Amino acid sequence: MQRQRHRRSEKPAGDRCCASEADISGSRRTLPDGIGECWSDFSRIDADLSLARSQYRPRRAWVEEPQNRHSQPMLVMTFALAGESTYCDSSGSQIWFRQQHVTITTFGSSVGERRYQAQQHVDQLRLRIGKTAAARYLGSDCAEQLFSDDGVRQRAFTSISAASQVHVNALCSDTDPLNRHIH
Repeated sequence: MQRQRHRRSEKPAGDRCCASEADISGSRRTLPDGIGECWSDFSRIDADLSLARSQYRPRRAWVEEPQNRHSQPMLVMTFALAGESTYCDSSGSQIWFRQQHVTITTFGSSVGERRYQAQQHVDQLRLRIGKTAAARYLGSDCAEQLFSDDGVRQRAFTSISAASQVHVNALCSDTDPLNRHIH
């Protein structure tokens, strides 16, 4: 089994883009054309529960410096539908997102960056669950354990199961809020 958390030794060469450079139109965020074909759609399912669908095809190796900091700890389930990317936090730890795998991560007050390879199509669906929603769905004791530290922590990395793939497909294609809440 490959290690999923690594230490970075240096920042890779490549273009850099701050999320504030994106064009935001409604729920879609589009990155500058010079980077490549890169967009993300965001939708709220419930209080502290949202989806983010991203499709990126950068022309060159590219580093995204996310701008938004969460107001509370987050549990993020990233379903990597195509391609590969990494998240590197300020302490040097890396979390990989690989095609046909789900990565479950908790984020406290982490500061980091997302890295993408040149000419590689990356398609990801992220289910973002705030601490309040985690307590509502999983119980307050479980939420407290999940968010016991401030940094970024990988909780799971596994292949997307056939049952999960059915739900992921529904979440990617159906924009009805009730259907998204059910899945």
